[in-house]
Amino acid sequence: MSGTLPENWVEVPIKEIADINPPPDRCPINDGIEVTFLGMSSVLPEHRGISEPAPRPYHEVSRGYTRFVEGDVLFAKITPCMENGKVVVADNLTNGIGCGSTEFHVLRARHGVDPGWLSRFLWRSDIRHLAKGQMSGGVGQQRVPTSFFDGLTIPVAPTHEQSRVVACLDETLAKIDEAQESLERVRKNLERYRASVLKAACEGRLVPNESERARREGRDFEPASKLLARILVARRKAWETSQLEAYRKKGTTPPTGWKSRYPEPQAPDTSKLPKLPDGWCWATIDQLCSRITSGSRDWSPYYGTGPGVFVMAQNVRMGRFDLWSIQLVNPPKDNRDRDRSLIQKDDLLVTIVGAKTGDVCRVDVELEEHFVCQSVALLRPALACAAKYLEAFLCSENGGQAHFRKFTYGQGRPHLGFDQLQAVIVPLPPAREQEVIIEKLEEIVSSLSKVQGAGVNEILRCHTLRQSLLKHAFSGKLVPQDPSDEPASILLERIRAQRKEQAVAAKASTARAKKTPAAKANKITAARRKVSSGKSAAKTKT
Repeated sequence: MSGTLPENWVEVPIKEIADINPPPDRCPINDGIEVTFLGMSSVLPEHRGISEPAPRPYHEVSRGYTRFVEGDVLFAKITPCMENGKVVVADNLTNGIGCGSTEFHVLRARHGVDPGWLSRFLWRSDIRHLAKGQMSGGVGQQRVPTSFFDGLTIPVAPTHEQSRVVACLDETLAKIDEAQESLERVRKNLERYRASVLKAACEGRLVPNESERARREGRDFEPASKLLARILVARRKAWETSQLEAYRKKGTTPPTGWKSRYPEPQAPDTSKLPKLPDGWCWATIDQLCSRITSGSRDWSPYYGTGPGVFVMAQNVRMGRFDLWSIQLVNPPKDNRDRDRSLIQKDDLLVTIVGAKTGDVCRVDVELEEHFVCQSVALLRPALACAAKYLEAFLCSENGGQAHFRKFTYGQGRPHLGFDQLQAVIVPLPPAREQEVIIEKLEEIVSSLSKVQGAGVNEILRCHTLRQSLLKHAFSGKLVPQDPSDEPASILLERIRAQRKEQAVAAKASTARAKKTPAAKANKITAARRKVSSGKSAAKTKT
């Protein structure tokens, strides 16, 4: 695993230098003393240490939990905690004792082996990869078995060099962690800035007001009220077209007065709404969209083949249509849901079920044979020219997102209903002002994306550098070698001798226990029970 090692190092199975899940210490403990309790959430991912350890009375946690002592290494064995790097040295324990989640493996370093040496070795991503390959169990409940450690080898440096390596690692990794935390702060600040830009755009504060510009330039302008009137006309026309197509497919003639069946859209109640910039007006999503629907619930028999794509919630990212992962589908041509759920360019997609409920994106490409699934709502603007602005508003924390947060229901599996989508109230700018807003937004978002991309690359570099340091540490390349250090081979001999002595002592203790009066009495009682059982069996047979 480690390649060529320094001359005074050795590589051995990890179980030779550490006890894996050792039995609890049999020394009597006062049930009333306090010990440290560590749940899985108390151990931070990516070797970030322990957060908020909780002292608890020993009698409350002595049964049903994993027990460990000062200096033990805790290794999360369940997914996804193991993959997230939840490995830590249990230190500063109350009264030197800890209890915690049963999802920890416990490794107890032998004398002469630094617990930090063990834990830093287990921080390596290649070790996690090996452990993941040996996981077993059901989906979401996979665990690393104890047998994983049987085949795991570890490079062992001389005792003093272990301490030097751990100290150097901790100092350097702390600087990397600090740099990464700074990058994370920058990323969050950029997200906050993006949110403030969207808010300003939807409140008329991002670009000059169109009515004011028109007055200064001495020209006419179309207020949003006229734009809304055109949208409502287009909405009704889209409904009539769809109704005529439905009659055509059925082979029937539209009945007299069929146009009167048109469902008028819900208008907003503006009595309690704030004042808008000059030329703007309020409108509902119901008024602005000619179609609000979701996909089929029974297309699973058609999955896996065909030219079609079933667009899932995972394809809807906030402000981004993502087709990196797709589900192929081939529904029959005459399926009643096919036309209803077919996606067009400039449609708006909203996740309406699950953890990402409320995520919104605009379809920014021409598509063929792409259909929304039942967990995604399709909103089709009656006029495509309004699609980009609607996407910006629905992505805004103080706009569509605030509405979604208010009306999302269901704690276990969040949902948004069509009624809630239709009722979203939008501050609608004039068409020309929308164009200027979107142009400015795209300019700002493009710049932000470049900075965010650079930040993500730097965060990835931190991860790569961290793993490179760990690799160097366990190949003898991190700190200089000291010829005066006792070779690790001598340390290993001492550990093996100690194990042998402990095995002999344990065997002798067991033998002595068998000679005690209590043991003899138990043996006699067991013999009598055996004889009595035999007599009863014989009598029954007779």
